[in-house]
Amino acid sequence: MEHTKEVPGAFDAFETAKPGEPIFTLQGGDPLAAPLVLQWAKAARLKGLELRESTNPVEQDKGEVLLLKATEAEQISWDMDRYRKGEAKVAQRSRTETESYSGHKASEEMVAQMDEHRSRLAAAQTLSYLSTAAFDAVKIARKYGLDEVADEVEGMVPRLKEASSAVQGRFRG
Repeated sequence: MEHTKEVPGAFDAFETAKPGEPIFTLQGGDPLAAPLVLQWAKAARLKGLELRESTNPVEQDKGEVLLLKATEAEQISWDMDRYRKGEAKVAQRSRTETESYSGHKASEEMVAQMDEHRSRLAAAQTLSYLSTAAFDAVKIARKYGLDEVADEVEGMVPRLKEASSAVQGRFRG
């Protein structure tokens, strides 16, 4: 299986969730899990195709990532079905052997490109989250009269936004 408790996938919710963000986990043995994941994958694919047609490069990137997530979700759904049927060999599949919904097998180069794409997106999202958190920290520090701390953190906000934009720019390029 490509994504397990021991070997999480590139879009693993425990790795990408923001602090306090709700998460709901489905397990392969649950007979409702595979069809629900497949339904999500279909909806994500439609939204990803829509976003990819945007004239906004950021939206286009979101669409590309959503299409990658949809493909992984389909694979997970298929793996869940195999697991529930007791086909243990699913756990031995490597990332370079994964098939997309069309049956196309990803090359090692394609897998590496997808991993780099995901890594850049995760970095940009983390930096964006940090700039938002820093902005909130400034408001809290000022509320409690910690102006010196607020001033120091406030100086970091533009730098975090610049770093997020720089990573996003490289992500698109």
